[in-house]
Amino acid sequence: MCCTAPWGVPVEAPVHARLTRALRTGELQAGEVSPEDAFVDADAVGAGPSGQLLLAKRGDACVFFEPHRGNLCAVHRQLGPEALPATCRHFPRVALLDPRGVTLTLSMRCPTARRLLTADFDAPFDIVDGGPVTDGLSCWEGLDARDTLPPALSRSVLWDWDGISRWEENVLRLLATGLPVDTVLARTLEAGARIEQWHPAHGTTLAQSVDAAFENDAPLPDRLRDIDALDALARASVPPPLTSSVPPPDRADVDRHLVEPAWDTLRGTILRYLAGHVIGNRTACHTSGARAWAATLAVACAVLRVEAARACREADRLLDIGLLLRAAGEADYLLMHLVSPSGLARRIGATMEAA
Repeated sequence: MCCTAPWGVPVEAPVHARLTRALRTGELQAGEVSPEDAFVDADAVGAGPSGQLLLAKRGDACVFFEPHRGNLCAVHRQLGPEALPATCRHFPRVALLDPRGVTLTLSMRCPTARRLLTADFDAPFDIVDGGPVTDGLSCWEGLDARDTLPPALSRSVLWDWDGISRWEENVLRLLATGLPVDTVLARTLEAGARIEQWHPAHGTTLAQSVDAAFENDAPLPDRLRDIDALDALARASVPPPLTSSVPPPDRADVDRHLVEPAWDTLRGTILRYLAGHVIGNRTACHTSGARAWAATLAVACAVLRVEAARACREADRLLDIGLLLRAAGEADYLLMHLVSPSGLARRIGATMEAA
């Protein structure tokens, strides 16, 4: 969760002033925490430039974290969400801003968000306007693509925003069928390949062509079966000074004995995890073709599978729902908080071009 994450949480100047005042007046009480103890200069902890304030930590957790109250936040509990730094107000929401508006998905790094993956698989995969996930926020920060052209559909044609929306709807509809994961990935990639052939001169709208492209029964190509190669694309896209964990050296052997036997039995949770990478897909905004967009889901699935092997190895037991949820948290830590979306998009594009 954000409160115990290894990254530092920046504190904006108005937030710093508000919290300092509340600590001094007693409006905010957090044990022995004083205004002098609550913040630290980023440069002093090697986490940023001098003058940038971060929330201080007590051990591995934020000084305002309240595990004794059920993992609450003292600031949120006493002052409300408007008093939080922007990072805390947003987490676990991940925002993408484009001409269609603000699109949100959730990072599975958050344990509360992870519980959504265990919901009844009969529930629909919907794109919802508004709702509880937007409560407490009126100003969104995230990848801002409002003043940019849509990403490339192919070498000579750009997506249009209606076409992207139709693509997302079709991918979610395919995920909701409950088909095997490899089948979903294969049909999405084939749909991307077909859509790349579209041109305005063909006489159909892009949205119409998107609908037709998903009517396929293609097999999954070998390049999207290489779990280690796909996972490596993500880990190589973490910009310094950030670092990612290294896959277990015996990943393939662990997978064969502890992950593969249970993987398909957890299909519903895996498909729900992938659905979270359809909406608000920041890497997709940088991709150079519909096949590359589709391949972002294959990369997410590969990272999840590698992290599942790590969880099974550490627990020394067969993959179960608890271990899969732990893997989802680690996978999204990498994909949503460490990876450079543009860097990953370039690597995926190069892989697709080489195929």
